Amino acid sequence: MIDKKGAGSLLKSKLGLQVLSLILSMTVVVSVLYYLDKRAVHAHWSQDMHATVVDKKVRITQFFHEISSDVIAIVSDDSFRAQIDQHNYQPVIDRFKALLHTKMVYAQICFIDMAGMERVRVEMDGREAKVVQDAALQNKSVHDYVYYTNRLKDGSLWISAIDLNIENGVVEQPLRPMLRFSAPVFNAQGERLGLLVINYPMGDVLDEFDRSSNTKAGHLYLLNEQGFLLAGGDPATRWGHLLGHNDTMSTLEPKTWLELNQNLLLNRRAFEFDENHFVVDVLDPRDFVKQLLGYDHVPLQVASAERTWIIMDRVSEDEMYAEVTERLNMMLLFCLLVGGLLIRVLYRWHRLKIASDAAREQSQKLAQVIEQTSDIVFLTDLQGRIEYVNAAFTDVTGFTRDQVLLKKPGIFKSGRHSDDFYQNMWREISEGHTFREMFINVRSDDSLYYEEKTISPLFDSANNIIGYASIGKDITDSKVMRMAFYDQLTGLVNRALLLDRLEHKMGYAKRNRSMIALLYMDLDGFKAINDTYGHNIGDEALIEFARRVKALMRSSDTLARIGGDEFVVLLRDITEENVASFVAAKIISVISQPWNLSGHDCYLGVSIGVTYYTDQEMEPIDLLQEGDVAMYMAKRNGKNCFYNYDRNSRS
Repeated sequence: MIDKKGAGSLLKSKLGLQVLSLILSMTVVVSVLYYLDKRAVHAHWSQDMHATVVDKKVRITQFFHEISSDVIAIVSDDSFRAQIDQHNYQPVIDRFKALLHTKMVYAQICFIDMAGMERVRVEMDGREAKVVQDAALQNKSVHDYVYYTNRLKDGSLWISAIDLNIENGVVEQPLRPMLRFSAPVFNAQGERLGLLVINYPMGDVLDEFDRSSNTKAGHLYLLNEQGFLLAGGDPATRWGHLLGHNDTMSTLEPKTWLELNQNLLLNRRAFEFDENHFVVDVLDPRDFVKQLLGYDHVPLQVASAERTWIIMDRVSEDEMYAEVTERLNMMLLFCLLVGGLLIRVLYRWHRLKIASDAAREQSQKLAQVIEQTSDIVFLTDLQGRIEYVNAAFTDVTGFTRDQVLLKKPGIFKSGRHSDDFYQNMWREISEGHTFREMFINVRSDDSLYYEEKTISPLFDSANNIIGYASIGKDITDSKVMRMAFYDQLTGLVNRALLLDRLEHKMGYAKRNRSMIALLYMDLDGFKAINDTYGHNIGDEALIEFARRVKALMRSSDTLARIGGDEFVVLLRDITEENVASFVAAKIISVISQPWNLSGHDCYLGVSIGVTYYTDQEMEPIDLLQEGDVAMYMAKRNGKNCFYNYDRNSRS
């Protein structure tokens, strides 16, 4: 028998082990919770910063389409050219005033002759368009936008740098940021007459960078390609190239500027540097305007004073993890209090069983967390054969456990990743490293989904790899994905996602010897509604058009908006060509019904180009262009009808 002294020693020994185990467990738990908390906070900040950068990019360019279209429309108008050529400026003044009253956001519109002298200038004064008298007109020949625009071809467009407004050679006070869109003007004989310029004020847009920096979305900056600060940051360091102090990020933060450019060269839009987290994006105004105008309406040349603008959001680790640190301190205090209490409780033998039961319950909860989490989880053996999947896996992918157990994850491949991608993944995880990437996989119904996935090796007690754990999140319908792949007005698929789906469905049709149909639609009469009732009513018409067409479609079909009033329907698994013709006729019938838009009775039609795909050797863009050609044939045949594309007539 163990004597009392021996029992006391045994108790102290067991108690010491229990206390040590408790301290280690708490350390691990706190460390894991701290790590998970930091990871979740980092992901949240990154998502918000990405969304903020995308929002500012959209905000900067939201009027680019209107301004570009207005400039090209005016300089392409034969009557305008004739009026300028004949120095008949009164109709020009009337047109400029009407445009400014319609587009209240424009600051100024003017015509400048070949000598750089303003001949007609109308500017907004409050809510009124004011004609500048001849005596107040200025010579703008020293400005670079005059020089470069006068060297562009007919139909081309020049986009200036974002700079400060200068009147009579002096920077206007208070500072007034401005962006200019200009185009050369020619007469009927092709002789240069001068240039048309529309000034768009950027003050409100740039002020939003300061307002956004006061939220939990980091600190926003807008830089030009030389690193001069246009918005955000210290106001005293802005506009260095125009105000003479020459402060740039390359002089104020040379290492950060170097790191930023290196990441942009590597096409990395998020990175960590010097205990700061950065999210950046670049905007090329030339490419952006071309995309907005659509490939059928792109000018001969879109040129700009600056190749890119850089939108940067940054936050220091101290700011990002401030709340995490507070929670850590609270956890440590909590652990100290709980630990002290448990140490006292451990002096009592009957608590040993309670502690054991609590540990078992905790283990069950952890297992339930894995099973009930919304993240996609599956485990494989060392050869990659699937041994376990959770409920979220079956919900997202559509595969049952029986369909995937002992199978390899290759059954989820969509064909969108190269062999090098998978070879790199296996090399990383087989060497004991964690692999993180976005995967484009297929569900059981052959549809695509996007997954942010982390694959980690599993180790035994001897530190040998015994399998792999995959944890992923379905981001197909996330905010960032929707902003990137869906039209913000109608909520429909945009051109980028349409081409992606089209490529996938063409591959599916070729493999399964099935047929798909593409209906390319353009609204008839939409411009008249826009011009008569304004863009708000026009937007309402686009939304109503999308609603009417979507009501006619199957859940497996795709409806996309690819341009201003251009839409595409993608029909999958059709048995014969007259199915698409029936759908086209039904759409025309529904759209021809009377419209009531905010109390206005309107009538619209739709011209539809129809084309088909089975197993031809062609790219998705080629099929889209066939639909476009057929649509224009429908318009040529009188509009509000459909036309089937004939490949034989094009060969």
